[in-house]
Amino acid sequence: MTGHSVILHFHENLAGFLPVRDRSGPIKKQFPCTSTIKDIIESLGIPHTEIDVILAHDRSVDFSYRPHHLEVIRIFPPHIEFETPVIRLLPEIPALVRFICDVHVGKLCRVLRLCGFDTLYKTVFSDSEIIGLAVSEQRIVLTRDRGILKHTELQYGYCVRSDSWREQAHEVVKRFSLSHRISPFTVCPVCNGCLHEVDKKAIQDILEEKTKKFYDKFTRCQSCGKIYWEGSHYPNLVELTDELRGCEG
Repeated sequence: MTGHSVILHFHENLAGFLPVRDRSGPIKKQFPCTSTIKDIIESLGIPHTEIDVILAHDRSVDFSYRPHHLEVIRIFPPHIEFETPVIRLLPEIPALVRFICDVHVGKLCRVLRLCGFDTLYKTVFSDSEIIGLAVSEQRIVLTRDRGILKHTELQYGYCVRSDSWREQAHEVVKRFSLSHRISPFTVCPVCNGCLHEVDKKAIQDILEEKTKKFYDKFTRCQSCGKIYWEGSHYPNLVELTDELRGCEG
């Protein structure tokens, strides 16, 4: 026999990666005998960065496990509690949470910067550049391209589900438990530089007259020099960051 069949249960939101016909229950698939469970899962379109626990006949296994013929495998996303100890396959996120976004989630990048997260983004980033920066700087890759997340060396990543930038932000905050780490208006939404308070007197010569008249508090990006103040858009931005702070409740 050159191959054998495996019975796979994908729990919670993992089923959404599968074709519609396979989402309602366990699926039975045939694979080469030498396939690891990681090979099997990713061949079905689910990146390893989405998988936290794998149970083979209720025994916790890692990605190198090779299933037996007709073995029942149950696959779980993060944030699932178990009554007995299990092998957690997803590493703990770094103490300093930093992201890198690909071209598919550019608006999400600005929201994350608004919330105070160091987030890299360029429309010209290649897949290899994204992976290289993610690995060397311990950044979390955010994308809607599953292929990027299947690279073996990638530790931290998330496949964004929603088309809406607002819902995408909710997804990321929940997935990485970020609500308590949000620090609004500390990162430049344009260039990702650090924002610092600046004395009005030091910049008054470049401010418009109405801005000088009605506003006294300013911050300035240490990288691009852009100046920010609490203008008419400010209440909406505060509402958004407060909403994200509360979305894990």
